[in-house]
Amino acid sequence: MAKTKAKRRFHKGSIKVPISLVVGLVPTLSEAIKGWKQSGPNGVLNNVSAALTGYSPLVNKFQWFSLKYGLLPLAMGAGVHLLANYAGINRALGRARIPFLRV
Repeated sequence: MAKTKAKRRFHKGSIKVPISLVVGLVPTLSEAIKGWKQSGPNGVLNNVSAALTGYSPLVNKFQWFSLKYGLLPLAMGAGVHLLANYAGINRALGRARIPFLRV
């Protein structure tokens, strides 16, 4: 007897939020809030650009220490996300039908 093909199931796509990337954005958000309290929208732009690129428009120079509030946590969160994908943690969360959450 011939084998019958297995039915393909249609999985409804939903938005998955990688929690490690969101946690990596928290220091940048705190810098934005601190900039807003200091000098409004210009402070937000200055602090966030300094945190993500290292260049501060007010000082007109590149500052390595400011990267620890934006780019480095974001890169570490992306690294954790890639390791979780490699280890199969996100696949396990998907099979357990946990909605909206991925590492």
